[in-house]
Amino acid sequence: MSASPGLSPIPATDHKATVKGEFVIEPLGDHDRPAFSCGMAALDRFFREKATQNVKRLLESCFVAVELRARKIAGYDFFSEASILAKNLLPDVLNSLACYPVLPAASLRKLAADLGYSRKGVGSSLIANTALRVINSDAKALALISQPKDKNAAAFCKHHGFIRSETILYRFSAALSGQESSREI
Repeated sequence: MSASPGLSPIPATDHKATVKGEFVIEPLGDHDRPAFSCGMAALDRFFREKATQNVKRLLESCFVAVELRARKIAGYDFFSEASILAKNLLPDVLNSLACYPVLPAASLRKLAADLGYSRKGVGSSLIANTALRVINSDAKALALISQPKDKNAAAFCKHHGFIRSETILYRFSAALSGQESSREI
């Protein structure tokens, strides 16, 4: 499998991905979180004060995009397993899954990029990385869902192919349903 210009493929046992040769995406560890600022006080505070607790409690996973040269956090995401009620799906999707009242999903819970790395593909790479982690997991998911907190986040999700439902934004992906032949993004 050849490397793509964006995110490199992630073997099931690897916990790091290199993004465009400038960043590495890795599990949250001993990183300089106080230096991170996305411009939203609630997200910055959560990342500084609560991130490690939620990971240790197994509530969600956190991955950070770290600039290789400066070792500075460029962005982060939190995701977890989730489920969605079939009745919340669009009718054309629901028709083929009507016998299942609840379906497995992965939830993109939080996503932020440091102001110094805004519009440099960090958020896009983190979403791609999350999708690859879901694909490589033994716990399967039909969709990657998100519940954006504001108009900018909703526009970002829409730009990345998330489809709006009555209650959630969700994305059905050939990659998440196992129909993609390559796992490179």
